[in-house]
Amino acid sequence: MLYVKNEIGAIHRPDLESNDTELLWVELRPGLRPGNKKIVFGTCYRPPGMTALQVDSFLDSFSQQVENVMNENLDAIVIVGDFNDRCTHWDDRHENSEMGLKFYNLLNDLNLFQLIDEPTRYTEDGASLLDLIITDSPGFMDNINTMPPIGDLDHDVIYGYLQIKVTRPATIRRSVWHYARADFDQLNHDFVNAPWNTGLMLYDDINDLLNYFYGLVKMGMEAHIPKRDINKRKKDKPWMNGFIRHLLMLRNKYNGIFAKSKRLEDKIERNRLRALSKKEIRAAKARYRINQTAKLSDPNIGVKKYWSVMKEIYGNKIKATIPTLIDNNQTYSTDIDKANLFVDLFSDQCSLEPPHLITHYLKLNI
Repeated sequence: MLYVKNEIGAIHRPDLESNDTELLWVELRPGLRPGNKKIVFGTCYRPPGMTALQVDSFLDSFSQQVENVMNENLDAIVIVGDFNDRCTHWDDRHENSEMGLKFYNLLNDLNLFQLIDEPTRYTEDGASLLDLIITDSPGFMDNINTMPPIGDLDHDVIYGYLQIKVTRPATIRRSVWHYARADFDQLNHDFVNAPWNTGLMLYDDINDLLNYFYGLVKMGMEAHIPKRDINKRKKDKPWMNGFIRHLLMLRNKYNGIFAKSKRLEDKIERNRLRALSKKEIRAAKARYRINQTAKLSDPNIGVKKYWSVMKEIYGNKIKATIPTLIDNNQTYSTDIDKANLFVDLFSDQCSLEPPHLITHYLKLNI
């Protein structure tokens, strides 16, 4: 069951649903003006106690429905519900769930984010994170949180704010220079012999002169430094590349074809593309993790580069948080404990000299 305010246009989308999964889809169109953003909202319930065969059937149905939704011309996907995953925190090993890490890995393969990271049901035996908020656009979500149960219910309420005024992220064209393969000897030779003085004789305006110098530098770089032009999308994961994007496009295309034709050959091709896409995504993630680990492990890494890598890691999250810290074999997991640890660290680094030395310095300066 899903309630929607009267001011928000909502259309039930049974064409996106499947009879074997309790997943309801609604298309939201805020306002009445043409061109308003389209958000597809789903609410799901997965009953506990499934067999391994039932789990695989649920995951396959969930994946197919999400892929069908992705074929729509939409701006954001949001899915909420009780998935009975029985983890304590989203990034743990999900050892108490009959799905294990299958659902966790599936969301990663589908480029989806799960935003709730605290238990939503508490019992005498422990606490479990059962109720989830899943989206492909975490930047459109704000103030994700939980609140105590309503009435005599035993699940916490999960909530968040969806920023309605969303825009489709623009594609940015940029050049990537491969400096490791550059011919710097020839580049230096060309720069030494470049007609720099000609610009001083030709132009009086500083902007014209700057454009002239920039053109000479760019011409030399293009001649001796390999480069390639790429399309960068703000919602892309850092490991995304053109080949994976092409595979996902083909996968979604054949998913739509099979949804209409129901032919066996179309299903086989769709499944082949799905398997190939997952394989390439896992390989790209592995390469990305190895590359980032190598950068952070470099003892000569500078402060600017370090935070640049950290921004790459956390850039697509709605809120980058400091991970659990370990100091002298003691862990610090809460925000207040981590803040106090940093205060102690910085105060040790910035403590004043002993009083007798301070007096000595003052006497020298008088």
